Amino acid sequence: MVALARELDMLEEGQQGPKELEVEMISPLSKVSFRNFSVDLSDQPASPTHAATEFLRGALAKTPIDLEELSMALEQAKRADVDSMLLLRGEDVFMELIEKQAAVTRLATALQNRMLKDLRQAIAKAETSKIGPDEFPDASGCGIVKRAKAVVEQEELAAMEELRRSLNAGVRHQAPILTFEPGNVVTPEESEREELLRFNQDWMGKWEGRSAAILKPASTEEVSAVLRYASEKNLAVVPQGGNTGLVGGSVPVHDELVLSLLRMNQVEALDTRSGIVTVQAGCVLEQLDQYLAKHDFMVPLDLGAKGTCTIGGNAATNAGGLRYLRYGSLRGNILGLEAVLADGKVVNSLSALRKDNTGYGLPQLFIGSEGTLGVITKLTILCPTRPKAINIAFFACSDFENVQRTFALARQNLGEVLSAVEFCDRAAIDFVLKREAGTGVRDPLEETYPFYAGT
Repeated sequence: MVALARELDMLEEGQQGPKELEVEMISPLSKVSFRNFSVDLSDQPASPTHAATEFLRGALAKTPIDLEELSMALEQAKRADVDSMLLLRGEDVFMELIEKQAAVTRLATALQNRMLKDLRQAIAKAETSKIGPDEFPDASGCGIVKRAKAVVEQEELAAMEELRRSLNAGVRHQAPILTFEPGNVVTPEESEREELLRFNQDWMGKWEGRSAAILKPASTEEVSAVLRYASEKNLAVVPQGGNTGLVGGSVPVHDELVLSLLRMNQVEALDTRSGIVTVQAGCVLEQLDQYLAKHDFMVPLDLGAKGTCTIGGNAATNAGGLRYLRYGSLRGNILGLEAVLADGKVVNSLSALRKDNTGYGLPQLFIGSEGTLGVITKLTILCPTRPKAINIAFFACSDFENVQRTFALARQNLGEVLSAVEFCDRAAIDFVLKREAGTGVRDPLEETYPFYAGT
């Protein structure tokens, strides 16, 4: 006779107490069903799987979790074939605790040594390991991460104060920072708030930082010295050109040092045969174009902000501009550049060869990087010959399809002569007329149209 206990199979293994079962007894001669059959499991010993499961659950439920106990529970669970989901959870918690323990050890060592760079890296690792600011407190109840951040803040303030004192006193630092001359440093002690605000606020007035030190180096060596000092002291730096950006990328977020390149504004060389110019990054775009005009060349870039923006900033943002159709992006016209890395190292890739296929194209990494990889200090740019004549055509279009048709016809008939195509709608014209009312600005045409195009 064989006993089939379907309900018994469904009981959780190791479950205690009396249970009501439905059992079928089957024999070759007859079939008899017994209902409400009671089986008492109270005295049955727990299985190894059940014991390991309870041990693991207990280890995970403790606050704080005992790492050694959890390790033993996991070993036992693996041997006893515990539920895979529970085992996986236990292993995840165990690895998280191991990572936390390593991060805390690293942070404690960094606190003991008080090395600012190590502290910053240890704090970042601790936060990645999900260590809260109040975890692992000292005798005063202050968490280890909070304590480390306080030390970093103190060291940063001390470094900033040391920098400000040395600059205001006109003394060279042990590692020279800047030659103290009038106009190369702006601090609250030396200027009014309006002067600081010019470097702390973006062109649109949407974002404003709180930098108390504006440094204006005049050479690559001074840029290198500033960045080396900032790296050693773990001071944040924001490189800034003409500060004409519209997205707040050139102003400090908090109280970072502002590294203004406006004093690095010299044109160093021009090859009048090839049209290749070597220029410092702080040279204003319009001034560079005026210099090139004297030699019948032009910058392959034109912007509305050309009277304020700098060529280094144009490269750092990979600006397009109005002449893109004819001369392409600035990226394609930059042959080489010089940049200073965050630790003060100078990368010199000032190639003046138009066809240079040697080694890595390092300049291309810095173009469009917006100061995240390093500070551009010099550039070599291929400049086209300035045209002898310029013709402008202004069209009124009844709809946007005609704007597109105008553009297509201009490219088809003018070819390489076409330098730029711009379009605007009526709302833009009305806005300009309203803003410039009383200045003599008038509607370009007698009748109004939905769209306009210019070439």
